[in-house]
Amino acid sequence: MSLAAAQHLMKALDANQGTTPVRDLLPADDYQAAYETQAAFNQLRLERGQRMIGRKAGFTNPTAQAAMGVTFPVAGVLFDVMDIPHNGEIAANKVTAPKIEAEIAFIMGVDLDHENISTADVMRAIDYVVPAIEIANTRIADWNVTGVDAIADNVSASQFVIGHKAQTLDQFDVTTARADIHVDGESVAQGAAANVLGSPLNSLKWLANQLVAMNVPIQEGDIILSGSLGPMVPVAKGSQVDVFIEGAGSVSVSFAADA
Repeated sequence: MSLAAAQHLMKALDANQGTTPVRDLLPADDYQAAYETQAAFNQLRLERGQRMIGRKAGFTNPTAQAAMGVTFPVAGVLFDVMDIPHNGEIAANKVTAPKIEAEIAFIMGVDLDHENISTADVMRAIDYVVPAIEIANTRIADWNVTGVDAIADNVSASQFVIGHKAQTLDQFDVTTARADIHVDGESVAQGAAANVLGSPLNSLKWLANQLVAMNVPIQEGDIILSGSLGPMVPVAKGSQVDVFIEGAGSVSVSFAADA
């Protein structure tokens, strides 16, 4: 069941076309089955030679949870092919209906592989902090997505960009960060770190403990996207995106127009 659902998603990814909801292939509201599908979907990527380089937290604010019909955050995986350079360009054939999020990313300095991980544990484990853009692009057509679909589809992970201003926690207060998202030079949305489970550090703590429970713990060097500071913003192909996070710097990416 999970493998068939994963192959359904991979076919859509390969074709760069939206497909029918994966929830139609899984038991209703079965989040365990959704995570099993995600694992199978990600295994197909690994078998193609892609490398796992990090993790992401999703649904880290009440608005996103309500939209997905859930009351909890979720976890996904980042692969090397998702890593777009700062000021880079995303090819038109790599996205269908992209949406962007302003995030704070953590680069981890040690493994977090023990149980009952504390806030102090995650603070000690962070090497440095950078601003980030996450590009979400579900494999489900028309964003007809529920919580089961999103989890199975690796939390809609598509691409991400991290900025080049790296700071330690004592140089940058992640709890008070504010974000401003610009598309084609116009400010279109704002956000704040308090929207991420109260603090991105809370999100990282949740994610670390969740991944230990799933027996796939955070490792040294992992890039962690902690969750969106503001709303998810749709963007058109051909657009330029700039995210400014107060005190953390900026990060930019462009989307190639259709040929």
